[in-house]
Amino acid sequence: MSILAAKKAKPKTKDAIQPVFEFGRELPGTLSPGGIRHDNDHEDICKVQIMPTAEEITWQRSEYLPGNDLLKLHFSGAQGLLDRHFRLLREDTVGQLRDAVRLQVERLQNPILSRAPQVSRPRNGARVHVYENIRLEKVTCPDQ
Repeated sequence: MSILAAKKAKPKTKDAIQPVFEFGRELPGTLSPGGIRHDNDHEDICKVQIMPTAEEITWQRSEYLPGNDLLKLHFSGAQGLLDRHFRLLREDTVGQLRDAVRLQVERLQNPILSRAPQVSRPRNGARVHVYENIRLEKVTCPDQ
């Protein structure tokens, strides 16, 4: 089809059915139909601790991460945008740490996993190196 023919083509009518594929997405905290995931799952980001808690590390349900559709956030406007960016930044920076610690906790709890090679990749693909039987010689804290 030429460019001229494309310009003359009739636009689709408003009544045309457009397929939409949506996946269910659970909201954070008490807004989730499945209930709160763990002790660090809050709808208000001011209550979310940056570092993952012990319960968050051992919890099996996925974290709430906002989608691309800004109209489906649980807050609107600037508050929703700030919430979205905070949650995505926290997952990018702390998510790998949480998943690596979770993997090591699972290895300690399951003897079969503990015999597997110690260089592995958690679900997010980050490489993890585990050093066993280490001994600290000297620990110091610099004066402020």
